Amino acid sequence: MKLMKKIAKESILLFVCYVFVSLFIEDLTEFLEVRQGSKGEQTEAIVFGKTGVKDLFGDLDYIATLQMMDQWRNPIKLDPGTFVQLTKEQFEAVEVYETIPVYKIGQSFYSDLDVKGSFSEFPIFLLVWSVYPLGYLLYVLLKIPAFNRWLDRQDKLFSIFSILATSIFLGGITIGLLYSYWTAIPVIKNVAERFALGEQVETVAKVGDTYYERRSTRYENRIYYLMLSFETKDGERIFVSKEVTGSVYDKQDGTLPIRYMRDNPYNVFISKTDALSVLQLAFNSRMMIYYVTIVLTWLVGLTFIMMRRKRRTGSYYKNERPLKPKYQKQQSEKQHPKLNAKSKSHKQNSANKRNAKRHKKR
Repeated sequence: MKLMKKIAKESILLFVCYVFVSLFIEDLTEFLEVRQGSKGEQTEAIVFGKTGVKDLFGDLDYIATLQMMDQWRNPIKLDPGTFVQLTKEQFEAVEVYETIPVYKIGQSFYSDLDVKGSFSEFPIFLLVWSVYPLGYLLYVLLKIPAFNRWLDRQDKLFSIFSILATSIFLGGITIGLLYSYWTAIPVIKNVAERFALGEQVETVAKVGDTYYERRSTRYENRIYYLMLSFETKDGERIFVSKEVTGSVYDKQDGTLPIRYMRDNPYNVFISKTDALSVLQLAFNSRMMIYYVTIVLTWLVGLTFIMMRRKRRTGSYYKNERPLKPKYQKQQSEKQHPKLNAKSKSHKQNSANKRNAKRHKKR
């Protein structure tokens, strides 16, 4: 029975390793394909539609669709490669049925912005997919007696590895915190723009295609998108796919009061926000990440302060005074009795030698 359990355990670990290696190879292949394709010449593609996509926290993407489709269709439902992401300047410069330069890699289209995004995303995924296989490799090596005997002789290697692991761990936490604060910048900007009422125009948008995605676990948020269409004061027809809370999604009846920025009509806000929407936003998974970031920042700062205080005063606590030399000696003797016994023995031997020399001189 124990043998069967061990075989089942090792089989599961090996299968999980196989899954991670497969994902690593798949993403690496796609990364190399995109990299190779981006070195070639660009081709011209016709723009059949222009749509903005804005999430709950202010991230706004400018999408150009490259296939014939109903303009009311939500771009969230489109197949990858049938649309490209543009910069704001490119988006404003191009009109429907005009052409834009793109890379055609396989059956998919990529803009310059898509290629840059791929280059920044792929290394992160490759790093994530490689963590488990490397850990599994170390797990297998530790089962080999010869490898364990070799490790026992590598004291210097262990000390270097310990310092390296600590540095990587602290560096990873620092990079993660900085990245989290960097992603919070659009959120803060979005909140500021939402309350800049003098810069906004109120209107009523028609709701076209809707999109709802239910996540597989209770800790992941459900996603709701509404395809909004409205005319600006200049008579321009705007299409925006806006992420909303579940409360707004359920209450919409084909129309939705909105506000948009005068200088950018694709930057839309929901006019009325009820208490339930605020509650759903507050407990959104992205907000939870920011809460954890704040707590981790406080803990890291507190740890640094306490370690610095310990070096200066001998205590982690602010109001605790450092011990007098006499008591520091007593505390040292309690904490290191063996070392202090050796020290006393060494002092006694030195004293005996000095006394012996004096007797000889006499």
